Amino acid sequence: FREGVDPDRPIIAATAVWQYSNHVLPGLTKHRAPILTVANWSGQWPGLVGMLNLNGSLTKAGVKYSSIWSEDFTDEWALNGLENWVHNGTIEHDLSHVRPVVKQNPPWSSDYDLDKERGIKLGQKFRFDQSILGVFDEGCMGMYNAMIPDHLLQPLGVFKERMSQSTLYAAMLKVQDDT
Repeated sequence: FREGVDPDRPIIAATAVWQYSNHVLPGLTKHRAPILTVANWSGQWPGLVGMLNLNGSLTKAGVKYSSIWSEDFTDEWALNGLENWVHNGTIEHDLSHVRPVVKQNPPWSSDYDLDKERGIKLGQKFRFDQSILGVFDEGCMGMYNAMIPDHLLQPLGVFKERMSQSTLYAAMLKVQDDT
């Protein structure tokens, strides 16, 4: 990925289909100039889904980037966004719809304090009893953003056992259909 790519020049990562973010993420973590992730908005091709995976991975890795998506990039919103990125290296999105989370009772309960007390007790029991979480092929399909670091789980009493989907499939082939 890095060969021939100047880390001090702006770069566009365009996704039209699903891509394995682990193929491009390492190079983008070293990029010093503006990064733009771009995707098509199509029900037929999952470019937006691929871009969201890449964006989640970039965010988790602490890499700054801008994003834009469009069906065909002829609409005013997309053209204005692209022009802004070319001139300023960023695209600012309207966040006026975003609201802070408000402390309130969940819809299934009318007693927040009681629910909080139950949650604390359950959390304490979980930490004491501990558990093993089976994880199949952590990071498969390039989903760095979906990997939860062990050091964050272990204080909660959760430990991982990593398993292989390929090994499971191979073992399943040995099981008779009539069993």
